[in-house]
Amino acid sequence: MATKGILSNQGIDQNFKTLNLEVMKLVDRTRRVLENPDPADMEKVQECDDFIDNLKSLIENKCFSSTLRNNLKKRELDLIRSITVITSNLEHIAD
Repeated sequence: MATKGILSNQGIDQNFKTLNLEVMKLVDRTRRVLENPDPADMEKVQECDDFIDNLKSLIENKCFSSTLRNNLKKRELDLIRSITVITSNLEHIAD
């Protein structure tokens, strides 16, 4: 039986994909709000930003937990480190 990759085992891969999609949607919403300010749309932008913040924390927690629970090889550790850096950068873009 083949084992799943370290990202799949914790669901990090799906969380990361969701984060990426949410950031892209937020950027698009923000552009629309700048072109046509609407209080309802501004509130949606804020809600989406909050969701992204929570998703970033979830991914980071899973990554750190994964490093503690598993005897990881250097390549796996590098992958986890890369995911946390990219996740942080995506969250900064959303801010």
